[in-house]
Amino acid sequence: MGIKRYKIDYNFGEAEIHIEVDHDKVTDADLHEINNFWSGAERRVAAADGDVLKAVLVLLGQVVLWKQVESDSSVEGIVHAFDWGNKFLYDSALEGWPKMDGSMGFKLVEIEPYEFFAENFKVEEVA
Repeated sequence: MGIKRYKIDYNFGEAEIHIEVDHDKVTDADLHEINNFWSGAERRVAAADGDVLKAVLVLLGQVVLWKQVESDSSVEGIVHAFDWGNKFLYDSALEGWPKMDGSMGFKLVEIEPYEFFAENFKVEEVA
């Protein structure tokens, strides 16, 4: 099957992630292992119409955007966050995921990050 590129879109273009998956490296069993590591595995697959790849990519999209907003990192910074072999991360690498540098079949290629705009915030007194 080779390498295929997937776009993970959040809320109709508010954020976008591009991931390459090497289907010669990533097996169906690998996808189930990733999905089953996290609670809600059955619900995720059901929401993805039984497609475990789609379920994993949606979950990955959530993790990548969360990490990007948290750290305001570039693609390279986010890729490093998945690297358990990085001695500088110690215990802060993202648990339950393979590396995202392509070596394990997943490659984070691009992030169009979610941005917070001041004009979208509303402040009101409630008490």
